[in-house]
Amino acid sequence: SGNGNDSKVYQNGSDQSSEVNQSGNNNMARVNQNLSGTGNDSYITQGMGSGNEATVSQSDKDNESDIDQSGNVNKAVVYQGHTNGGEGRFNYSDVDQSGNNNTTNVTQNKTKWSDSFVDQSGNGNIATIKQTTDYPTISGTNYNRSDVNQTGNTNTAIVNQLGGRNQSDIMQDGNNGSANVSQTGSGHRST
Repeated sequence: SGNGNDSKVYQNGSDQSSEVNQSGNNNMARVNQNLSGTGNDSYITQGMGSGNEATVSQSDKDNESDIDQSGNVNKAVVYQGHTNGGEGRFNYSDVDQSGNNNTTNVTQNKTKWSDSFVDQSGNGNIATIKQTTDYPTISGTNYNRSDVNQTGNTNTAIVNQLGGRNQSDIMQDGNNGSANVSQTGSGHRST
């Protein structure tokens, strides 16, 4: 329902599924589940509000992405998997944004058992998560996980994780908070 909403889905590969629900006005959803994916899913819900954007591109292995946005001018971009060769594995990303002008950008490139969860409520919050490893060093123990929860206004969280058993948990409640986590190597944890 609503006016001026736009949705485009491109699927190629095996066991892929996409569901897009948009209400409000001038919202945009893009899903591209690439060529060699197996078991990919994408669910996008953009509730009452205007000018929200959701973009998902998923490649190889058992990726799933769930984006839920309500409010105005929120933006979520999720890319999972590798480009040429390598792993990809069991990536999962969940983005939940409510309020106005929130932005989430998730890249889980050649990781293994990666998860990323982003929950933002308020206005003008930004979350950027990468969790990528350089092939062939991916053969190490890459148990990457990132959880970002931001409530309030103009908070920023940036997470970069490479290799090993990395985990990062960020919770910010209030306004104008900033968190920057960069973990390279193995056996890391940050809260």
